[in-house]
Amino acid sequence: ELTGYTREQVLGRNCRFLQGPATDPKAVDIIRQAIANGTDATTCILNYKADGTPFWNQFFVAALRDQDNCIVNYVGVQCAIDPEHGVNALEDKVNSVMPLKEKEDEDT
Repeated sequence: ELTGYTREQVLGRNCRFLQGPATDPKAVDIIRQAIANGTDATTCILNYKADGTPFWNQFFVAALRDQDNCIVNYVGVQCAIDPEHGVNALEDKVNSVMPLKEKEDEDT
């Protein structure tokens, strides 16, 4: 519904297929680094629907671990951001979003 793709088209796929020409490489790098480091991260990212329409979303990725603390999979969740309410704030934040761990470290 959010992307215009069917369930069959998205299940089991990496979310890279949603990226397009205006997707910020810095936002993508935040996701890539979190996966490489096995950490949780969130970022605002511009993605594209099946029909090519761009949309902003808040993306969260987390490593799923077993009882031995070994990563067994990842889960990603995206929530649409209403451009009428969020686009101005996103312009300032999209290039400055950090992985959650780094944000927690700054808060302490």
